[in-house]
Amino acid sequence: MNKYENYREIGLPWLKEIPAHWRISKVNNMFEERREKVSDKEYEALSVTKMGILKQLQNVAKTNSGENRKKVIKNDFVINSRSDRKGSSGLSEFNGSVSLINIVLKIEREFPKYIHYLLKSVAFQEEFYRNGKGIVADLWSTNYQNMKNIYLPIPSFSEQQQIANYLDWKIVEIDKLIDIEKQKILELEKFKQKFIDEAFDTLSDYKHLKLSKLGNFKKGGGFSRVNISNTTNEAILYGDIYTKYNYWFKECRTTIDNRGFNNAKHLNESAVLFTASGETKDDIGKSVAYIGKHKIAVGGDIIIYRVEKEFSVKYISYYCNTSKIKNKKYVESTGEIIVHISPEVLKNIKIPSISMDEQNRLVTKIDNFIKLQNNIIVIKNNIIENYIQLKQSLISEVVTGQIDVRNVKIPERK
Repeated sequence: MNKYENYREIGLPWLKEIPAHWRISKVNNMFEERREKVSDKEYEALSVTKMGILKQLQNVAKTNSGENRKKVIKNDFVINSRSDRKGSSGLSEFNGSVSLINIVLKIEREFPKYIHYLLKSVAFQEEFYRNGKGIVADLWSTNYQNMKNIYLPIPSFSEQQQIANYLDWKIVEIDKLIDIEKQKILELEKFKQKFIDEAFDTLSDYKHLKLSKLGNFKKGGGFSRVNISNTTNEAILYGDIYTKYNYWFKECRTTIDNRGFNNAKHLNESAVLFTASGETKDDIGKSVAYIGKHKIAVGGDIIIYRVEKEFSVKYISYYCNTSKIKNKKYVESTGEIIVHISPEVLKNIKIPSISMDEQNRLVTKIDNFIKLQNNIIVIKNNIIENYIQLKQSLISEVVTGQIDVRNVKIPERK
């Protein structure tokens, strides 16, 4: 890719040089901070995410306060002030309102989409949060007063348009490649599900026993996400079952502080863990087997199933994640906004009764297949991550003038 013919040094902490014909300007000379406070009953509630500015779900409760939100007008740029929400920002396509923790910028003279790409670039994001303040590094906060003296690179208005159009084109092309890989992952997940279903279909003629006859159920609890801390106290929250584990695990990927660990319900032997609540009926009651031997804390909204008879917890976990049992949990769950499932539903699940040797052989067969598919999924996710990094680097290089796109012919949108 071409670079500009001439550059000039500007010596900024986040930007050493820009094309010679560009100018630099402070944030407060380019934008007006929109500070008007409104109600989400008058102005639709918007969420500030890494994907941009999105409309909140309709089922989110509204408040009566008249000063609980900041007003947003279409083409305002909104950025979350907290460093633990880094990347949560974007150009708003809607009129609405956002929480007070966000900074709302009214774009007055520049091309809005160029500003969108510039302020969402990794280079700017790092500089934005570097100017923040706080006691804890990962909970830094940057307000408008902190950011107003940051210098930004500004090409001509027509060049801003060309840059924005070029990035729109390239980002769409890269996103198409990402979608292809995501679709491949979905197919692999379906393949895993089909394999597990067919493995247990062969056992349909065996005697089935209720889970209530094989062990006992109890609930976790005693801590929450506020207790998450960098310690050696291993813990599992119900959300982790959805996002961090497939069918079984030996060690937790979450740790909590001593207070939370001491108050928690504990587990120091193998067991099957079920999610007692969730956002959709499709996933409710997802199970995962804990096969470790050390003490872990088990969070609320998790149902713990300790097996007392000669049954493998991995065998039970795999069976409870078959399409047949998922459908049973779907039908018997309750709630619409937040979905729940009770231990009583789980107690009545009937599982094929086969010898421990047969269980172990079946589990090994499924383990080996799942491992193979997961290895392929890891490769696909790495490809996606590389595409995401390509997008980020492309945006940063173009909006800071490291790549010249002025003469690039951009295809017409179909």
